[in-house]
Amino acid sequence: MARRVQAAVLAAAVVTLGGCGGKAGPEPAAQEPATTQRTTPVAPRSPTDPPADPRTPAPRNEPDPQDLLSLLVPKGVPTEANGQRADPEDLAVVKRWLAALTQGDIGAAADTFADGTVVRNLLPPMRLPDRAARVAFNEQFPCGAEIVDASSVKGYLVVTYRLTDRVDSPCDGPGGKAAGTIKVEGGKMTEWYRLPDPPQEPEAPAGPAV
Repeated sequence: MARRVQAAVLAAAVVTLGGCGGKAGPEPAAQEPATTQRTTPVAPRSPTDPPADPRTPAPRNEPDPQDLLSLLVPKGVPTEANGQRADPEDLAVVKRWLAALTQGDIGAAADTFADGTVVRNLLPPMRLPDRAARVAFNEQFPCGAEIVDASSVKGYLVVTYRLTDRVDSPCDGPGGKAAGTIKVEGGKMTEWYRLPDPPQEPEAPAGPAV
């Protein structure tokens, strides 16, 4: 799975996929119109206002969650599970992908994606035109994963994963969660969108030393 990124900085993050060893790499897909971040006007200070306390942190304009989602997925693509049972055939494809990643079999993981799959791992959207591009896309994931929740929504799967170590690579955040929306057609993934990371479970306090 991709490295976890806090939702508050997703609007500024751009992930570029690796090269493809002499063959055509991932191609940019059609871009979505840019979304304007909502900000609140700040009134000018009056000469009679007391000086600002340097110990007080400056207010920050936090990204609006809906603005973030509009940057991560195209309009009309579902981003939330609805409790509907996941289609078993679609879910089996995603499970094969995650099992291959966890075992470090990048070729098998790449073969669960179709040629021409559109992927959006934060920004920008990319198209995977051939197997070399599909392999390059899967090589970027440092973790394996297991599914903890999946739901079929409008022909897509909305999936939550728990990150695990890979056989050939330690995970940078084992036990953490990630999420995505995936389209499966003809037994292969044809669309793959990263969603903001779900809330992470707090770590259990360490017990007393024995």
